[in-house]
Amino acid sequence: MTMMTTLKKLHKPNAVDQASGEHWDKLLAYLGTRKPDKTPVSLRTVYEVNGVDSAIWALRAIDGYDREIRLFAIWCARRVLHLVDDVRCTYVMEVAESFAEGRASTIELDKADEAGEAATLDADGNLAIFAISGVADASAYTAARCAAAYSTRALSGAASREVVRESGVDLARAEGSAEYEAVMEEAPLAWYAAHKSARSAVEGEFERMLDATDAGLRYEINGDAR
Repeated sequence: MTMMTTLKKLHKPNAVDQASGEHWDKLLAYLGTRKPDKTPVSLRTVYEVNGVDSAIWALRAIDGYDREIRLFAIWCARRVLHLVDDVRCTYVMEVAESFAEGRASTIELDKADEAGEAATLDADGNLAIFAISGVADASAYTAARCAAAYSTRALSGAASREVVRESGVDLARAEGSAEYEAVMEEAPLAWYAAHKSARSAVEGEFERMLDATDAGLRYEINGDAR
């Protein structure tokens, strides 16, 4: 079944503040209305009109698809699991997926969420840990929003740091040198390329989720999201 909601649900208090006003107006115009009424709107429509960021935001107004939404979050988080070395993160991922599939209780999910929160306190700026810790949130929507955003940023940062690592340049000591300037020019390019690639992957998986639900098929995620 197609993921559906209404403009009224999308327009809950404080919800519009999280979305671009331009995107909201664009959606209203596309649907031929000027107010947040009970006009039905599919998640695919939000995606096709405003893109994946707005569609992920719209997940907050989708009922009955917590399994699919949380699995999408887990897919996003799996992409950065190789960037962390914390057994708590693996635990969070396992429990979140088990919960999505009905094999874990809310109590177990709460414990995993606590473990994820604890891991973020030791993250030392590692955004991959934030992406992973969020998948055990009680809200599948919050899990998806955090995992998609933080995983994209984590992969971008990792690409930039890899440029620095491979250069062998000690940035703290080489400031002002030609080698320093070369690295500082290449690192941002790597960041943007990785960011574009990561966003494209998220869009692709989001579409795959939509395709499955639209066709009435069971949405499944791959074992290795990378």
